[in-house]
Amino acid sequence: MADNAIDFEEYLKAREASVAKEQQEENNRRIYRRGYKKGLNRGFTEGIKRGFIAGAIAAVLVSGTLVLGYNGIKDSVTTALATNVSVDYGEDAVSVGTHPASDPGKYWYDYREIALEYDAKSMDFDSFVYGAFRRIGWNESSALECMDHLFSQLHSCGYTDYSSFASYCASKGACREVDGRLVVDTDKYRDLVREYIQSLNSVEKQQEDVEGFRQGK
Repeated sequence: MADNAIDFEEYLKAREASVAKEQQEENNRRIYRRGYKKGLNRGFTEGIKRGFIAGAIAAVLVSGTLVLGYNGIKDSVTTALATNVSVDYGEDAVSVGTHPASDPGKYWYDYREIALEYDAKSMDFDSFVYGAFRRIGWNESSALECMDHLFSQLHSCGYTDYSSFASYCASKGACREVDGRLVVDTDKYRDLVREYIQSLNSVEKQQEDVEGFRQGK
């Protein structure tokens, strides 16, 4: 009996070590994904400094909404006009949190997993949200419902004071009244957030120019 007890204790220790190892590997994968995307963005930015862009838009058509999502397809034409690395992170987060369902051709979102992809130290929250909005859902109504679920998790994680996408958009002036209640005006939201991201990119570019001048570049 004593030997059995020792064996069971060893089993528990091994199991705990295995779980810890899996968690560490998942954390490493997340860090790698963020670093890889950041590296791509830095390379793109440096390319702009050294040359010029003849064409700003590249349309990538992918079969099925699993990859692009409803809003991703609708916004593909204007991607290059208002995007930054945090938008990319938001889109990637949805991809990471998308899982196939038991029924063929269907999938589901792990909203907690998507929310945990956000990093307040390295990402802009509003841009991240826009990236998630662009990719999530299979039509406009489902996208809004999915975003409400995501905001519930973002709020639970302490990343935002808003517990729903509707309340978040209302704070931005991106809602309209329908039958006595406020609903998200998706077209207005897109216009407002694109203007915001363009302004944010302009500020970041100015900061890079200032830093470059200081360092003699």
